[in-house]
Amino acid sequence: MNTFAGKVALVTGGSSGIGRAAAVKFGEQGAKIVVAARREKEGNETVEMIKKAGGEAMFVQTDVRIASQVENMVQKTVKKYGRLDIAFNNAGVGSIMARMIRTTEELFDEVVDTNFKGVCRGIHRGKTVRLQRKQTRRRGPLQGSGDRVWQGQHPSSLHLPGMDQNRHD
Repeated sequence: MNTFAGKVALVTGGSSGIGRAAAVKFGEQGAKIVVAARREKEGNETVEMIKKAGGEAMFVQTDVRIASQVENMVQKTVKKYGRLDIAFNNAGVGSIMARMIRTTEELFDEVVDTNFKGVCRGIHRGKTVRLQRKQTRRRGPLQGSGDRVWQGQHPSSLHLPGMDQNRHD
């Protein structure tokens, strides 16, 4: 089944877990994939998994906590594929906040900068690309049929005091 044939999907946090699984599944269903993550080795492993499944993919090393890197990620996507149809903003960290009372300010900032601000940066940049596509379409023909950026969000687990990563009661 080629549900996403001809679409371009950008997946942050694509080096492991949910992001890797989503990137591979999008690729299996016909999308061209941009895998974005901090860890280059693991990100390239995801690209190879997509290619082995018959898909097309590239890796862009990205830390979503840094706005210029998010901008670069989107620019490289559009430069390579000419469009962005799907933005699966999945990058996130979670287990470091297992106990709020013991969490340092630095770890708290890392969670907020990655899980919240990183998603917001991805959404903002994706929406900007979408709006530019609509404006271009009004002025003349635009290659490709995608005019919508679908947004995903990391199901971040912000642990409450007294909860650990294996206990949710």
